[in-house]
Amino acid sequence: MDEKQIYQVARLILEERGVDASHVLAQAIYPDRVALVLDHGSQGCPKHTVPMAEILAHEPVEQDATGVDAQDGAQPAAGGVDLLDDPFGLALFGVSAWPEPAVDATQMAIVEARQLGIDLGDIRGTGQGGRVTVTDVRRKAAK
Repeated sequence: MDEKQIYQVARLILEERGVDASHVLAQAIYPDRVALVLDHGSQGCPKHTVPMAEILAHEPVEQDATGVDAQDGAQPAAGGVDLLDDPFGLALFGVSAWPEPAVDATQMAIVEARQLGIDLGDIRGTGQGGRVTVTDVRRKAAK
């Protein structure tokens, strides 16, 4: 099974679990699992993992010559970023590095705040030393 098939089977397994895996923002293959960050619009960007053993035990996705999944006709997700090369999805935002924020925040909080259009300066951090976490950003977005 090649890398492309591994990602396709991982998405298929998530779909079988009832997770909409049609909009992949980032993905990475690790020795024991595949990690996918999905775009769920206003519901955020949850990270899902699928054990490699489950992927290898699953029936592979067959493709026709156009790259379309033969089983359901779905196109493979486009625009995904490999997390091993770009762990914070910088390419998704067209930048090579995040500017240093004036507020102490986790990288995931910075990404989430930018996606939701929230100013990190308006958030009181609950992390260690007052650091803003992704949970803090989501709490602010829910208000």
